[in-house]
Amino acid sequence: MAASSHLLITGRPGIGKTTLIKWAVEMARRLSIPFTGFYTEEIREKGERTGFRVISLTDGKADILALKGAESRFKVGKYGVFVDRFESIAIPAIKGSTLLVIVDEIGKMELHSERFKEIVRSLLRGFHPRLLATIQEKSLRLLDSWGVRDRVQLLRLEKKGDERAREAISRWIENLRHEKDQSL
Repeated sequence: MAASSHLLITGRPGIGKTTLIKWAVEMARRLSIPFTGFYTEEIREKGERTGFRVISLTDGKADILALKGAESRFKVGKYGVFVDRFESIAIPAIKGSTLLVIVDEIGKMELHSERFKEIVRSLLRGFHPRLLATIQEKSLRLLDSWGVRDRVQLLRLEKKGDERAREAISRWIENLRHEKDQSL
């Protein structure tokens, strides 16, 4: 898997996309690869999912992305999506000069933000920085409508703990490190 393109991870909900992203973040840190980005995580109360939080990988700031039953003009199923709160964390976290941008995830909730959508489209159309992201299977059609499918390597998770996926991501990040070292 060459580092000459962006890497998007897809698969059904709950298969481990966010877990893989967190693993990739630790690998990038170990290899001293400069990166920015964000990830999302579930908010749970008494074992029940009640919402989602967005967390910056750059500075650790966090805010609410969506809450079950919340009033918002943006809805995804039973969740009200807080686009302004999402943008206050995600936009600063994915802008700026770096080698790698990490995004978890390109999904229905996040795509309610036109600013986010435009930045992701711009990243995918370019070559630097590289984008490592998770994407919902339902959002894959965007790659065609944005005309970027040929710039993207798609890694589809088939099962939890997919070692093949870790190996592919590891090779991709190693290639980034070599690219970084050659540019010094």
